[in-house]
Amino acid sequence: WDQTAGRPRVPVKVGHACSIEEVGEVQVRPAWVDEETGMYYPKGFRSTRVFPSMVLEGKCSYISSVEEGEAGQPVFCVECADEVGVRITAGSPADCWQQVMVRVTQLRAAKRLKPT
Repeated sequence: WDQTAGRPRVPVKVGHACSIEEVGEVQVRPAWVDEETGMYYPKGFRSTRVFPSMVLEGKCSYISSVEEGEAGQPVFCVECADEVGVRITAGSPADCWQQVMVRVTQLRAAKRLKPT
């Protein structure tokens, strides 16, 4: 814990493949609270994790973040180290990662179809 900043020291390792790089700041606004769980989405949150690549065979690093959209709502972003400059954005973290999973699955299917 960082006594001066009043927040956890980062990075915080979560499991073997994920770390929290920035904890972000809680926004006390309706759009920033999940209606089902009551959990807040912290603006500025950023984490990294290792996951199968959407582009190349094998695994790579991904950055997940929570940013503020033009209308003041949270925007969830995922970036893949193998595809610099490309950002997947959505209205929920699950929707972002669903897009990642679709591309990973497509890459794996294409690999299976290639003749050897």
